[in-house]
Amino acid sequence: MIITRTCSDKDKSDMKKLWNELFNDSERFTDWLFDYRFLPEYCACTYDDDLLISGMHSYPMPLLIRGKEISSVMISGVATIDSYRKKGLMHSTFGHLMNELYDKGVFATTLKSVSLPVYYSLNHYGCTKSAYIHSNTQNNHISVADYIPTSSDTDKSDCRKVNIYSEISSLHNCYNIFTKNYSGIAIRDAQAFKRKMDDYLSDDAHAIAVFKNGKVSGYCIYFVDKEISAEEFIANDLFSARLLFKTLNVGRKKIALKTSQIIAKWITDKDINIQDQNSMGIVNIRQLLKTICNNSDYCVKITDSFFDKNNGVYLFNGEKTENNAHMEISSGQLMRLINGYMSLEELASSGNALIYDKIACVEISKMLPKQNCFIIDEY
Repeated sequence: MIITRTCSDKDKSDMKKLWNELFNDSERFTDWLFDYRFLPEYCACTYDDDLLISGMHSYPMPLLIRGKEISSVMISGVATIDSYRKKGLMHSTFGHLMNELYDKGVFATTLKSVSLPVYYSLNHYGCTKSAYIHSNTQNNHISVADYIPTSSDTDKSDCRKVNIYSEISSLHNCYNIFTKNYSGIAIRDAQAFKRKMDDYLSDDAHAIAVFKNGKVSGYCIYFVDKEISAEEFIANDLFSARLLFKTLNVGRKKIALKTSQIIAKWITDKDINIQDQNSMGIVNIRQLLKTICNNSDYCVKITDSFFDKNNGVYLFNGEKTENNAHMEISSGQLMRLINGYMSLEELASSGNALIYDKIACVEISKMLPKQNCFIIDEY
């Protein structure tokens, strides 16, 4: 008999076995993940009698959206064994998890997928972008953009390799300053930041940091193999971004770097590859609208063929209403508007939003302008 349910502690070994079978992660990382990030009450599983055939993980990860903290989870490890694929198990397991998350007071989800269209039917669409830079110092095909530093930049400034734990408070402060410029990014308190650093160090990460007048103004967490892979590249000003990249670029290895579009354009004026990063979805539309907009002048009809709790006509303060809607949109496309990934005009012109009252929608558009949407975390 096939049963879908919330995980319990007894499912840990089966869930870990499924992860190891379907994902190419190191043993050290997988051990760390299941020791410190496996919360069974936030995970869902489907069994056929005693055989685990499908499972997925989620983990509480509050997001900063338009400067406001949103109760969210990171979804990861969505997996179904080969012999049970294309039977709708992902949909049923995901649906069970969404209901559990709703009951736990979660407003939104974020996830990184190899293929974004896989999640369209679940009303999860790309809501953040990342910039990728690939540099080969031997070919020298990346040229750092011209920049003449000011005396305030160079005075008492340096970039050097650091011990992550020794500088963790300074690195965390730099991260917190950085997040204020973005929407859809993970909020990390001191415990969450240390846990993320533990994650990196479980795979032998290195770190360099820029210090300006004794304070960290940028840092890079990276791994060294056949190439340097920069997983977390953060800078709070142009000078720090370029000094970080210059320091990283000193060796003779190729560099693969992921960062925000803003920082990428600070570093170089060419060879930037912009890609969708995480998809996002809505768990509790009422609470999300109340927290982000809290406006009772306009209303929206929301459709959701996957998660029925989102359906209805709502004021932008989250209350349901019998009023005529000023616009209509699916929950997944609304998440793009709320996060600031797309403007209302862009959604309407692409056929992903219906405008019923143009004057009202001009005001809705002003209320929800586009943002710089970026997140580092992928699991």
